[in-house]
Amino acid sequence: MIVNELRIGNIVRQLGTFTESTVTTIDSENQTISTLYVSERTVNDFDGVLLTHSKLLEFGFSKVESDLYVLNGYFASFDADRPLWIGKNGCCERETIKEGLIFVHQLQNIYFALTGNELKIIEKP
Repeated sequence: MIVNELRIGNIVRQLGTFTESTVTTIDSENQTISTLYVSERTVNDFDGVLLTHSKLLEFGFSKVESDLYVLNGYFASFDADRPLWIGKNGCCERETIKEGLIFVHQLQNIYFALTGNELKIIEKP
């Protein structure tokens, strides 16, 4: 994992565990991050969380076809188990904005860049 790929609020996983946690601090100079559950550690102690169909649902995407999801006018699809792409519905067809997304933090970052809003897991009541 590369520290400059991360933003505060990104979801990552500590290596050797299945526990996901949210980045709370980033120190680019020392290449360290902290999360809600782990105090300052080197960025190499973390890995990205793989994007899955269930992750899209946790972020509030709605399933509109077997591999197609939508949230606020943005489409996301795995297209037969390939890495995720995200696009916008254009006037006549879907316009691909970014493809090859593998990790949750990549989707969070592109969504923020496109909308100015954080992509967070929706807490269920």
